[in-house]
Amino acid sequence: MTGVELFTKWDALTEELEANFFPLKLAVDSVLTETEQRIFDDGLNINGQVMLDKKPYSTKPTYISRTESPRAVPFDTGKRGTKIKSYYFPNGYSQFKQAIGRSILELSLDLRNDWVNANVVLDKTSLTVALKQDYNAEKAEGLQKESQYGRFFGFTEKEQRQVADIIEIELANLYNR
Repeated sequence: MTGVELFTKWDALTEELEANFFPLKLAVDSVLTETEQRIFDDGLNINGQVMLDKKPYSTKPTYISRTESPRAVPFDTGKRGTKIKSYYFPNGYSQFKQAIGRSILELSLDLRNDWVNANVVLDKTSLTVALKQDYNAEKAEGLQKESQYGRFFGFTEKEQRQVADIIEIELANLYNR
């Protein structure tokens, strides 16, 4: 391949990338799976803070409907010691979350599934990651307030470096074929 042919090929590839920067979508799709682990399993926001340290679950005594609980739990005695229709948790929502074995931000798994399967839309060189369900977007907005858990959807500095590294590798592969 001559120098002219090589530069013509690279020019065409550059124009294609300006119209559709697909290495960005590929990189974001790859890193999204890692953010799931950080957010839902490790319970960390983008600043690396443990979300439950920022705002722990309530320990105020509460009743939870059996039909609205995602799992059956062995709490069927009320505060007077008699069998009741709802679950009674003397240590509140904190005890309930422990009893059903779900991690932070997970009750019905809706928010987690929506994040993992988010709409990743590429428009030329700009990319948008959006939850599919409007109610999850509203829920996430409320939970990401500084008074709640802080921003957790998005990328940490390390995750941003991973996106950049993947893009760099993809571009090198494209230009060196």
